[in-house]
Amino acid sequence: MRTLTLPIDERLAGRTVKSLLAQDLRMSESLIRRVKLRETGILLNGVRAFTTASVQAGDVLTAEIGDAPDAPRPRPMPMPLEVLFEDEDILILNKPAGLAVHQSTRDPEELTLENALSAYLPQACIPHPVSRLDRGTTGIITFAKNGYMHELLRRMLHSPGFRREYRGIAAGAVEPPVGAVTLPIGLADDSTYQRAVRPDGAPSRTEYASLAQANVQFGGVVAVNDLTMDVNEGEIVALIGPNGAKSLRGC
Repeated sequence: MRTLTLPIDERLAGRTVKSLLAQDLRMSESLIRRVKLRETGILLNGVRAFTTASVQAGDVLTAEIGDAPDAPRPRPMPMPLEVLFEDEDILILNKPAGLAVHQSTRDPEELTLENALSAYLPQACIPHPVSRLDRGTTGIITFAKNGYMHELLRRMLHSPGFRREYRGIAAGAVEPPVGAVTLPIGLADDSTYQRAVRPDGAPSRTEYASLAQANVQFGGVVAVNDLTMDVNEGEIVALIGPNGAKSLRGC
């Protein structure tokens, strides 16, 4: 079980266990509530402690942040993975195109990245996707190995601390070649997951730059403009076509 340890010095002495868990170890209220129910979830000097207890200099506070052993886990389905970085809390890999990130109730037998990571990771680790990429998109994606790290990264997701950049291809000339799309995004009519530009949508901003142009004829369509898109705010990537934002997807 993944455990955090906090030695108590004079600066921390006199505070409650709960304040140390929330402020110094950055544990969420819901995680603290779950962990304190475990026999060894919160220990002070190796002894189970109440969150209301006060600490003294020289004490050692420990807290389990791993997922519960009986937490739901995707069915393991092995496949080769291109892992770019891994430590005890985070795994970053390159997702191939054609592979969904999340398991779907519509096709529980389909191989997804969650299934593959469930087979790759130890039994004590449950894959938590921090960001997402569409099935047809290839690129770097981050997974947390426990709910604690998932929550910390989720807080960073729409801040300068978590930067995402996308490259796409647009049909037609993008004008101006450098700019930003700032359009309100909401659920499309008669859909529970598709997004659309709509006046009552949430604000979003996608900055873009045209990196290169090439006049290539295929299937009656001229493909130009290799684009890079830097998502700074909101949850929408807008792929730019000749008449503005044409394709919208969550990220």
